[in-house]
Amino acid sequence: MRTLDLFAGIGGITLAAEWAGMTPAAFCEIEPFPQKVLKKHWPDVPIFEDVRTLTKEKLIEKGVMSDDDPARTIDLISAGYP
Repeated sequence: MRTLDLFAGIGGITLAAEWAGMTPAAFCEIEPFPQKVLKKHWPDVPIFEDVRTLTKEKLIEKGVMSDDDPARTIDLISAGYP
């Protein structure tokens, strides 16, 4: 399963999801310090800054997901408290 973590913080939800066998597809986090932590632990996972402007089209544009490839879907969306 592939996950999208909104209001990701430093990635606590994603860490637990990885322990359960899931793979992070993308993060959405606006604050610079948590972004640095996310980049350190998941350097290949894209980070989107603003949840208000995050769209399916942006996820497709960045290669996070695809309408044509079932392996590039988002299976689970999680969110921490902002």
